[in-house]
Amino acid sequence: MSDKKDKLLDDFLETLGVDETDALDIFGAIAEGLQPAAPKDSLRLSLINTLPTSRFERFAEQVSALLDIDVDTALGLLDGIDNADSWEPGLMPGMTLYHVEGGPAVARAITGFIRLEATQSFPPHTHLGDEAVMVLQGYYVDDVSGQTYGPGDIVRLPGGSAHSFSVLAESTGLLYLAVVQEGLQIGDDVLLFDDPNM
Repeated sequence: MSDKKDKLLDDFLETLGVDETDALDIFGAIAEGLQPAAPKDSLRLSLINTLPTSRFERFAEQVSALLDIDVDTALGLLDGIDNADSWEPGLMPGMTLYHVEGGPAVARAITGFIRLEATQSFPPHTHLGDEAVMVLQGYYVDDVSGQTYGPGDIVRLPGGSAHSFSVLAESTGLLYLAVVQEGLQIGDDVLLFDDPNM
């Protein structure tokens, strides 16, 4: 608390003739005696109207830009995240994929949302083209740079770069959008943008 706030609180308590502990007891008793009141309909509606219609709505513009699609289409894709039918098993245990289509700028890219469980690692791999990743939920640490990324972060890596990453143990899991131009190589396996499994 700032010195000014401390002074105001001290003056207030002195005016009441009580110390901080007694003041907390008094205000706690007052709060317990208050009857709950329903908010006016106009206030309730006003608050509801300020809420996003989708829990990932705040990412719509970035998803739109990364996938080369309009914002309304991006919102539809983001809404699909909470639909269990959008997801299928991924390349390894603990991974699920939600494939999405982008616009002309990502016609030669693997595009989709990826979920990884907490503590899961994505193995060392090389990008055949440029990669852009945007985190929507959870946190991961890049095993090469040591950087940690979380919701709203967009990470861009150039073609030819190689790395691996790990989902943080204290994370609830990781959800991110990946746009991988051309494809990637994991060990001896090459996954290209036109692979029917991607």
